[in-house]
Amino acid sequence: MGRGPKPAKGKAKPAVPRKSRANEDSKVRDLEKHLAEALRGRAEAQKREGEALEQQTATSEANAPGRLRLTVYPGATHVFDFNAPPRRNEYGKYLTYDPDATRDAARRVEGFLREIVK
Repeated sequence: MGRGPKPAKGKAKPAVPRKSRANEDSKVRDLEKHLAEALRGRAEAQKREGEALEQQTATSEANAPGRLRLTVYPGATHVFDFNAPPRRNEYGKYLTYDPDATRDAARRVEGFLREIVK
């Protein structure tokens, strides 16, 4: 009794090269490194958000009557209200008089004192 013809063989699939273990380990290390950087970045962002919230709270509290307010005068030096010739301090920084900042600071101090003394 005959069995019949054998089925035709299909084309053989090409062998898939195996990836080296070292290459896989390297990829894992890279992913871990990127994850750690992302987590650090997220932690820093949360810290900045917290600091911003604290600053916002402090600002709103500072604007309450009788509270101190911080004013920064860009370019003004430590002794901006001392009318003297410019000079360098012991750290090499110039100390100069700033008449605009002086007038504004005096106006703010007077307003603060009026608010407190009422």
